[in-house]
Amino acid sequence: MSRHRKLRQRKERRYVEREHNKRKIPAWLACLGAAVLAACLWAAVKLGGKTETAGGEKAAPEESLATAEAAAEEEAFLLEFLAAGRSPEEEPAAGEPAEAAPALEEGTEEETVEEGENSGQQAPAGEASLDSPEGRQQPVPLRDIYSEEKGEALFRCYEPDADSYAWEVYDLTEKQWKEAEAASIGTLTDELGRKVSTLRLTAGKAQDGTMIRCTPASSEGGDSKSQEASLFLLPKAVIGLSLEEPYKTAGPAFVDVREIPVEVTYADGSKERILGLNHLRFMEKEESIQASPDGAGNQTHTMTTVVKEQTYSHVGIEEKEVMLRYEGSGGTVETACLLVGTDQTPPEITEVEVSPFSISREDKPVPVTVTIRAEDAQTPYPALRYAFLPEGQEPQEEDWRKKGVLEVEITQNGQWTAYCRDEAGNIASASQMILAVDQKAPVLDLSLEEEGFCESTRILASAEDSGPVRYRFTCVETGEDSGWTQEAAWPVKENGTWKVEARDEAGNVSGKEIPVTNIDRTPPVIHSIKTKERE
Repeated sequence: MSRHRKLRQRKERRYVEREHNKRKIPAWLACLGAAVLAACLWAAVKLGGKTETAGGEKAAPEESLATAEAAAEEEAFLLEFLAAGRSPEEEPAAGEPAEAAPALEEGTEEETVEEGENSGQQAPAGEASLDSPEGRQQPVPLRDIYSEEKGEALFRCYEPDADSYAWEVYDLTEKQWKEAEAASIGTLTDELGRKVSTLRLTAGKAQDGTMIRCTPASSEGGDSKSQEASLFLLPKAVIGLSLEEPYKTAGPAFVDVREIPVEVTYADGSKERILGLNHLRFMEKEESIQASPDGAGNQTHTMTTVVKEQTYSHVGIEEKEVMLRYEGSGGTVETACLLVGTDQTPPEITEVEVSPFSISREDKPVPVTVTIRAEDAQTPYPALRYAFLPEGQEPQEEDWRKKGVLEVEITQNGQWTAYCRDEAGNIASASQMILAVDQKAPVLDLSLEEEGFCESTRILASAEDSGPVRYRFTCVETGEDSGWTQEAAWPVKENGTWKVEARDEAGNVSGKEIPVTNIDRTPPVIHSIKTKERE
């Protein structure tokens, strides 16, 4: 099969796929392809009838030109494969989606649509996204906004369970809340994939100090808690931006840029610390290195830096440096920001097990083995520390143990607390009641089930004690003895004085007597029968 036919078949096999994908070839590859094609055509024209075939014969000019065109086609295919990030031998999968647009070159910035500009619309594809299930569960509280005059302030509110939002603006003249204009209310999908309700206001002198209220509501009912915020006007243009200290938060978490307290410098040199600066954004860089062969078969490496403008920044248990950027009438100002994500979540104690022991009647320590099992999301198991102490006694450094199995002497009855500490110093606790020394006998109470004359009744016993109690019922007159039993009621069929005892786990015994005199099992005796004659 000739080289021309192979190339034509190859082209036909992939024509449908190329039409479906419509890959975007970078400009530099397109230029390179054009240059290769031009060089091939030029070579074919110059060679003309001097091109030799494999058999030593000279090929016709038309055949030479066709050969050059076929080579140019092959070069175009190679360029297309390089643009898609494949080697020439790899076959593309049928129906494979088109490759994403190439990343920006180093030093460039990826343009993103600022939240609020397309209210109610999904963010365009290719924008920075922090979408995640845990992010969508985080509410967006209504916050104060500080804005320059004529700036657009976008108030935001989101509750995971809310179906609707009611926005109100406080009328200072009439001194009452009024429903906000419908044209100023919207919905946007933020970087975490949440459908956030918004209220847009233009900052002016008349709006300085305007109070805003938003009330989320759910179709499932429940309390609707209103949130309030205000719009404040900045006195002058902002020309400087700085942070006094790193911003610390419980990580991992999504940090809202409106949580960051920044110090702004105004055009007159005065400074003010502000929380909720309008048009403040995170600027984060993402770098990637891509290897690809050049025309000579050598590997080239391209570093791409993308700068993303974001409202949220994700921080784990780490220190992360980002840039803060503010754009206003005084120009664009930036400052470095150090985000510190700290572990503020205590471990979870899953089980506290105290080994079996005998309750003592002597006031002395009782040795037990305590097993504490715990889990922590950040601290590995070997790094957790444990303690077991009486209630009200805080663990000191010497009380902590490396293993969750502790040999403890119980010195007092009552609540004991198991502790677990992670590497960040977070402490979890779980309490357990322990009775090791018992010198107090049960408090016993007795009664009869049937107090009137009857053929049989039952003695009902109840004992008040800190632990399980066993009973014993005896009667000297009848000679009955129940022995120690868990039964708190005993049947009686004969009159007599019964003694009831109660014994706890420590062996403390208390006793009481109860007389039984209402048992009557003798039928009446008929002495005579008299009849009266009728007159």
